[in-house]
Amino acid sequence: MADSEQQQVRSWLLANRELLADLSYRERRILELRYDLLLEDAKSKYTTLYKGKQFPSPTAVGKCFHIPYTRVRQIENYALAKLRRLAEQRDRNARPIPDALMSQLKSVFADDEHILGLLEDGELKRLSGLLSAPEHKFSLTADQILVLAKGESPSELPRLLDSAQKTVDQREAVQAFNDWYASDLQPAQSAVAA
Repeated sequence: MADSEQQQVRSWLLANRELLADLSYRERRILELRYDLLLEDAKSKYTTLYKGKQFPSPTAVGKCFHIPYTRVRQIENYALAKLRRLAEQRDRNARPIPDALMSQLKSVFADDEHILGLLEDGELKRLSGLLSAPEHKFSLTADQILVLAKGESPSELPRLLDSAQKTVDQREAVQAFNDWYASDLQPAQSAVAA
């Protein structure tokens, strides 16, 4: 990797430094050493690594961990991929739900405190998983309404129709949310290579 590419990755890592806490000690330390992310006092332990270079080689980092340079590269690539996924997930969950969609979801799921809580807390990934669960796959058809209505007193028919309309409204709201959630994010200016 050329120094300019390493500098780009270093800049991206510095901008997303809080994500490093989600890595294992070895993954984090290898990235910190390879991309010069250590603070000066911590860097003093590794003075032999740098030898006038800003970025130590995988071989030099491997010697610190008593592993071959190929393993350093594997760990580095795995950790960078993990960080990309975490950053994408963070960015996706940071998107605000459009007001129209939020009010639609709140009105159709007014009786469901769990869904309302997830909406309020911005737990979009959990909400997406919940709304994709089988019990939220709404598919009440006209034939099913007739079967439900069969044997019911005529006074129960408006309740059944209201229930069917609520099911249709919920299905539409879930579809709108899933379409919005799955929509492509704005292409990130990530310098981390795929």
